[in-house]
Amino acid sequence: AVPLPVTIIARALQVPDDHLGEFKEWSDAAIAGIGTAITDDERVEAERTLIAFQLWFTEQLERRRTEPGHDILSRLVHARLDDGPTDDSSADDASAGTSLNLAEMLSILQQILVAGNETTTKLLTEMLYRFGEEPEHWAAMRADPSVIPAYVEESLRLASPTQGMWRRTTREVTVDGVTIPAKSTVVLMYASANRDEALYPDPDAFDPARAEIAAHLAFGKGIHHCLGANLSRLEARVALEELTRRIPAYRLADTNTFEYEPSFMLRGLRRLDLLIR
Repeated sequence: AVPLPVTIIARALQVPDDHLGEFKEWSDAAIAGIGTAITDDERVEAERTLIAFQLWFTEQLERRRTEPGHDILSRLVHARLDDGPTDDSSADDASAGTSLNLAEMLSILQQILVAGNETTTKLLTEMLYRFGEEPEHWAAMRADPSVIPAYVEESLRLASPTQGMWRRTTREVTVDGVTIPAKSTVVLMYASANRDEALYPDPDAFDPARAEIAAHLAFGKGIHHCLGANLSRLEARVALEELTRRIPAYRLADTNTFEYEPSFMLRGLRRLDLLIR
C-alpha cells in the first residue's frame, strides 16, 4: 500500500526514484506528532528529518527560478498572489502581485507530500482488511469491475483516513446547546459525520449500494475540500481494478495484530499481512 501513492506523488514533485526511501521518511516525520503523543527525542528526530526535506526542496525551488519547467515546483516559484485591484496599465502584467515566500512554498510542499500518500496508503490497507473479512465483496468486484468506484466511496466513508481536522471559529456559535466562543480551536470529526445515523441507515455496515454514495466528508467540504480527492479516488480505483484482476482470492494472515497508529487524526493500520490463495 505504500509504494503506489508514494511513487505517484514523488513523481508529481519531480523527486527521482532513488530518493523514494527518503521521501517516505520525510512523510513519516511530517505526521509523527499529529494527533498523538511522542517523546521529546522522537520529536527532535522528526524535526531533523524535516529539515533534510526542507533543504532538498529549497535547492530544487531555487533551481526553478532560473530553470523553470512545467511542474508544480516551477508553478509555486513563479506564482503571483492577487493583491487586489490594479490600474489598467498593470492588470495584465505577469509580474503583478506578491510571490510566495520560501516558508510558504515549503509548507505547501509538505502538505502535498503528506496528503498525497499517507491517506491513500491507509485507505488501500483498510479496504484490503475489510475485503479480507468480507470476501463476498472481492468476488463481486471481480465479477463486475464497474462497481469498484462505489466500493471506493463506501470505503472512504467507513475508513475516513483523515478522521478530523482542526479549524478556527471566526465568530461565536452555538452547536447543539454548546456555545463555542469566537477564535476558538475546534476539531471537526469527519469520521463521526460519516457514521451519522440520520444520514446513513445502519451506518457501521459496508453497503456500496447506498444512495448518494459520495456524499461523505472523508475529503472535507467547501473551501477546505481536499485538492487531491480526485487523485486519491483514482489511485484506489486503479489499485482495486488491478488487484481483483490478478488475485482470485486472499485471506488475512494469522500474523496480523491489527494494530492501528496511535493518532486520533490520521487513522490507519501499522501493518497488514495477506496470504494469496
